[in-house]
Amino acid sequence: MIAAAWILSFVLWAPAILFWQFLVGGRTVPEKECHIQFFSNAAVTFGTAIAAFYLPVIIMIVLYWQISKVTSSSTLEIASEVQQQNPAAQTDVRITKEPLKKKKLMPSRERKVTRTIMAILVAFVVTWTPYNVMVLINTFCTNCIPKKVWTIGYWLCYINSTVNPACYALCNVTFKNTFKHLILCQYKNIRSAR
Repeated sequence: MIAAAWILSFVLWAPAILFWQFLVGGRTVPEKECHIQFFSNAAVTFGTAIAAFYLPVIIMIVLYWQISKVTSSSTLEIASEVQQQNPAAQTDVRITKEPLKKKKLMPSRERKVTRTIMAILVAFVVTWTPYNVMVLINTFCTNCIPKKVWTIGYWLCYINSTVNPACYALCNVTFKNTFKHLILCQYKNIRSAR
């Protein structure tokens, strides 16, 4: 699936980026400037922003909402099941002790996964939205956005690549504790953080 995503992206974008000037009959990008020529076409810019950002964001939000719904309903089911098994656990501790431990771990794992997905989604939306809003505004009003604002929005997109790994790591309790002990130079506590 990862290879398919890379191949599809390459097939969709590489020809347009490399050969647009030949499709329209010449280069319109001024000398010593570097930007994608097909973004000078308002319809292409608008369509690209919708297809590359707004549509995926809507899909990701819907999927996250469904994941969180499933997670919360399964957590409630497991909690009620564990509660029902607690009189049974009192009568025969040996038989039910192990399944109860596993069932108690499941909701917390599901919550951690849901929290990680939420962090990644929020990071994506926060870092990519400014640029994509500016792209839509620029489609209709080419001089409305100052160059510095463009630059900030553009660099926020790159910052997403830095934030993503941090989202995975910071949602991991062991990583957070180890990192805290390293920052505070408490090296002897690192083993206990695991």
